[in-house]
Amino acid sequence: AIQGEATRKFESKKSKTVSEQGGLLHVIIDGNVLERNTEQEQEQQQQHINDISRLLLLNVYGSAPPVHLQLSGYNRTDRFDVSDPHGHVFLSSPALFAPPLEELLRTVNRSRVLYLSPDADVEVKEMRDFDLFIIGGLTDRQRHAGASMARARCLNVTTAKLPPAPSSLPSQVRTVTHVVNLMAWAAKLGDWSSAWRQQRDER
Repeated sequence: AIQGEATRKFESKKSKTVSEQGGLLHVIIDGNVLERNTEQEQEQQQQHINDISRLLLLNVYGSAPPVHLQLSGYNRTDRFDVSDPHGHVFLSSPALFAPPLEELLRTVNRSRVLYLSPDADVEVKEMRDFDLFIIGGLTDRQRHAGASMARARCLNVTTAKLPPAPSSLPSQVRTVTHVVNLMAWAAKLGDWSSAWRQQRDER
């Protein structure tokens, strides 16, 4: 019943967004770029999973436009349990999990795929130039320099980084939730400055 309620809320929200922006933004979070070798990396991975669980909830109940969100490359032991605002917990749907990216990309036009990396040389300009957005590691510079760039090269897809915030706003991106919501607002509002301002107002 609770999962049905979440689905109804998502469908209601989605119908408004589709008419406004021509369809949902398709975002895949790539778990294969993450290292889990050391105790610190395992702890960071758990924080990452917790953040994704929060993102799944906000994608239904939050104020940002919803996206078509999928996960790829995670272990079967990774749990993305979501609590709704009433405290009920439900497991994520199997539809949330995309095939391995190497398999998925065989069926799409790779020139329309963008891999977001903080180490890319160019910034994202027009969201409408791409049909699929992939998010890998957000902390390349702190942990494994160039990890997401190397992953994107293996996949043979375009890379870019997020445009900076206007000078009057803080531009640090800390979580995958921040990234996805920023992209969702940029797709809806049509420019990055407005998206950054909207993101600031929500925080």
